[in-house]
Amino acid sequence: MDSSNSNFITPPPGLFPNAPAPETTPTETQSGTHHYVRPDTTPRPPAQPPAFFPAPFGIPPLAPSLTLEGEDGRRHVITSLAVFGRNPSATGEWAGAVVIAVEDPAKSVSKTHAGLRVTAAGSSLVDLGSTNGTEIMRLDGTEESLVAGVPVALHPGEVVLIGSRSLRVIA
Repeated sequence: MDSSNSNFITPPPGLFPNAPAPETTPTETQSGTHHYVRPDTTPRPPAQPPAFFPAPFGIPPLAPSLTLEGEDGRRHVITSLAVFGRNPSATGEWAGAVVIAVEDPAKSVSKTHAGLRVTAAGSSLVDLGSTNGTEIMRLDGTEESLVAGVPVALHPGEVVLIGSRSLRVIA
């Protein structure tokens, strides 16, 4: 390494954990009959990883999302809020939500039936005062009925039952 180059910056020790150790200066020992050169045995602290690990350039962090699949096979990727029903509207605390219309000729699904909130902490489903109720079929096969206005955790693999229709949670 050329220390006379003023454009070169020497990184602090431990910044690059796999970097080779600096060269050691041997210690010479001499007796009346032997000349022995032993390497420097000064103990060195183990290399430490850098204090931070920045994200690679050009790759944004993944936003939380949940995918719902309707009985018709259409998939809806939700990244924050969604409301669904026969003819849903996103108003009040649900303003700006993705609106998902569920076809239901029998009209067992309310106009705005349920809401879904997806955050980094997880996903929750809320019955929005529907006439025929909202249920979640859990992974173990049990069905959980929702109380209107009370959010309930929702996980991949479960099925949302709204009226006589269903939406499968993909991921």
